[in-house]
Amino acid sequence: MDKPPSLWAATAVPDGVHPRLSEDVEAEVTIIGAGFTGLRTALKLSEAGISVVVLDAGDVAYGASGRTGGQVNPMLPFNMPDRLRKLLGQTYFERLTETSLASADELFSLINNYQIDCQARQNGWLRVCHNKRALSAARKGVAEWNVHGAGMTVVEGDELHKLAGSTAYGAGVVTPRGGAVQPMSLARGIAAAAEQRGVSIHGRSAVIDLEKDGSKWVAKTAHGSVRSDWVVVATNGYTGDLIPKLSRTILPLTPIQMATDPLPDDVID
Repeated sequence: MDKPPSLWAATAVPDGVHPRLSEDVEAEVTIIGAGFTGLRTALKLSEAGISVVVLDAGDVAYGASGRTGGQVNPMLPFNMPDRLRKLLGQTYFERLTETSLASADELFSLINNYQIDCQARQNGWLRVCHNKRALSAARKGVAEWNVHGAGMTVVEGDELHKLAGSTAYGAGVVTPRGGAVQPMSLARGIAAAAEQRGVSIHGRSAVIDLEKDGSKWVAKTAHGSVRSDWVVVATNGYTGDLIPKLSRTILPLTPIQMATDPLPDDVID
């Protein structure tokens, strides 16, 4: 599977070699999908001394992970804490809130610890409001999230103009823990860190069958298989027919991105 052309692919750090799976192997955990979810899980498990094999139909960050906008936003911008509590119940609400609040700090700590070259900048994340209704919702969200320690602020006027570089917006919300990364470089860096800890990553190795064999799981590809105690399916929109029940829970979202020529310093400032 060829990588689609993109700014990220054109400017990313070099990728490692992830050979096609060509034999039958064993591991404690099989991870299907070499995007952020699969790679971060593989690295975390390897830190605990667990053997892991990662399989991907394309290659590292072939899917959404290598095509995201690169924003690191620890909040859930379309969900207010009070609403999440009603939807999830107190226990799962607390888990999700704690995970969300810690996510950006945890990511930048990971990048620092493994010295991942991905243009990482933890300089805050700005979400602008285009009308009074959006501003009202933003103020409500800031008030609710700040109860849980988010530290978000509403900015307007000259301060907003300086941050956004535009006078088109009436207000904005700054999330100080947020920032940005080069997503494909980040994924490749996590993959390299995982491989250094013994994780095997195989590209061009689509899983065509996943079945239980006694107490083990067997993930089969066209040229080999992985036998393991556990399987993590981290394929998101690329799950296909492998697990139909999972595929039916996925809703597509279509973002729009664009890239400019490198901006001069006076524009950036």
